[in-house]
Amino acid sequence: MERHICPFAAALLVTSLALCVAPAFGAAGETEIQKLYAREEEQRSDIATLENYTRQLRLLTQDLARTRPKLTSAPATQPVKKADAHQKMNFAELQILRFDNRPLAECLDAFKKSADVELVVDWETVRRVGVEPTTPISTRAASLRRLLEAANPTKPLNYYIDEAEIVHITTDDAIATTYVTRTYNVADLLLPAGHTAAELIPTIKKNAGKGNWKDDGKGGGGTISVVREQLTVTQTLLAHEQLYWLLDQLRSGAPDRAFRDARDRLARGDAHLAALRAEVNDLIARCRTAHIMVPREPTPPYKVIGKPLPKVIFNKRPLREAVDALAELASVTIHVNFRGLELAGISGTTPVTLEARNAPLADVLDRMMQSASASPDAKGHANYAVEDDSITITSELDLMQSPLTLTYDARDLLPAKGNREEAVNALMASLRKDVFPDSWLENGGLGKMQQLQGVLIVTQGSHVHRAIKAYLDAKRQPVKDPRTRSC
Repeated sequence: MERHICPFAAALLVTSLALCVAPAFGAAGETEIQKLYAREEEQRSDIATLENYTRQLRLLTQDLARTRPKLTSAPATQPVKKADAHQKMNFAELQILRFDNRPLAECLDAFKKSADVELVVDWETVRRVGVEPTTPISTRAASLRRLLEAANPTKPLNYYIDEAEIVHITTDDAIATTYVTRTYNVADLLLPAGHTAAELIPTIKKNAGKGNWKDDGKGGGGTISVVREQLTVTQTLLAHEQLYWLLDQLRSGAPDRAFRDARDRLARGDAHLAALRAEVNDLIARCRTAHIMVPREPTPPYKVIGKPLPKVIFNKRPLREAVDALAELASVTIHVNFRGLELAGISGTTPVTLEARNAPLADVLDRMMQSASASPDAKGHANYAVEDDSITITSELDLMQSPLTLTYDARDLLPAKGNREEAVNALMASLRKDVFPDSWLENGGLGKMQQLQGVLIVTQGSHVHRAIKAYLDAKRQPVKDPRTRSC
């Protein structure tokens, strides 16, 4: 079974496709929206790191006073007025909910309150993949998708939103195979006068339910018919989600709305950061007044992962000690999942040897993982994941058991003319060959990859995603002419 992305990921994908067909937006505008999205990722890391530091300070000062001053700034979780369920789920993706061995039913209730949506679980279908209301969940979920992946990484759950704005949780199989018929009024998309609803059909079939239409000749059961200004569509639940977002972007004007929504989310995040910073300053002042030692504030991982470290030397130093020393040197939080490392025969006492000068933290971590994996007792490989608020060291096998689905826009790597479909297939083949080859489904692993109009949709471990990004970035670098000489 092919794994499908959740509706929010589908929304992001359709947004990027809609931006492609907006001639007024242009390449420069698309670059600007990508910058806003990148800033959102950084802001999420800033918030998560500062929230963790705030919790540390609260624990230190909890006996100093029974109450803390209330935040005056609006938190980032404030619901959007007059938002439908799709918009609320989009907004809820910004929240970071932490669960430690809590029953799935309780986790879903917490997300329901955070997103302010109606949520229904099809427990009869969900139980068929071994998931119960009492299934324990331990995750830092930045989205409902991440929460559902934690419930069953091998047979993931998914969700869809019905016409009554109710969020339904079921299985990937159900969303990919259950057909329903819905009617869409597209009168507002037919202006100026003279256009017909039938003109939208090619765009719809290209961007929603691709390959799943009866006339595609690929065995799909999807149909679409026109009655005046309405489209009657029979398709899978997933395809209907894609169609909703496609029409929404066409209706709203993708470029303007994308900019506006991104700016609004950033503004809410900045307000939340300011409120957290005010509380941190107050807690630090109370600690100092009470002569309590204030712990050093950690740095968000994205700010230090590429930062050179002056000198790092470990000579057969136990991994646990080496990690603590590196975390102190880089001023970043590094967690070690020793249970996950056990899967690779690596422990806290595994000796690590390396010497690096002015090397980025990422390179030092890579060398540390290689050294630990070269231990005589090792039976697998160690690696790390860069998360919102910390870096986690574990085994590659453990990372593959918690896959992420991310999208990569590779359209700039495809030829402007010629067979672009053939080119993107060649790019995917090279990725499977050059980037952790044993991790892909085609080679016996668990990683999956598909593409839609030059946008790669990849389900992999976080360490593989990091390598994919580096691989694609390297392809974007200009090739240096070997005949040129550097002065």
